[in-house]
Amino acid sequence: MPFRLLRFALNARYPEPRMFRTPARLRTSYDVVIIGAGGHGLAAAYYLARDHGISNAAVLEKGYIGGGNTGRNTTIVRSNYLTPEGVAFYDASVRLWQDLATDFDLNLFYSTRGHFTLAHTDSAPDKTWQRDCGRDRNQDSAL
Repeated sequence: MPFRLLRFALNARYPEPRMFRTPARLRTSYDVVIIGAGGHGLAAAYYLARDHGISNAAVLEKGYIGGGNTGRNTTIVRSNYLTPEGVAFYDASVRLWQDLATDFDLNLFYSTRGHFTLAHTDSAPDKTWQRDCGRDRNQDSAL
């Protein structure tokens, strides 16, 4: 283990100011304000800047950057949703996510996998419905 990492872990001044700094003051106005610096908020800021030239944006986060659900709890990016509109939207989102590694020249450790949901019984109505919706949307779904 690198000494710097160990020193950081044992530092009583956590969080380290250099890495987790608070701006001296916020501007009086922004073109866009994004609440949340998890995967969705950061992606929104990135694509607004790249595709629409919006560079006067504020991303506000109460915790730590990248600490939302995508990077903390489930670490999952998926498109198995239940409405045709939702499936189309999330399929496009997954394609954008897949391209981020190339855009940033950075390994984001993205890999395409399946999604497994465990039901207590074969007759769990919500899981049967979810399977049928997936099949109707040409998703590989089984129960």
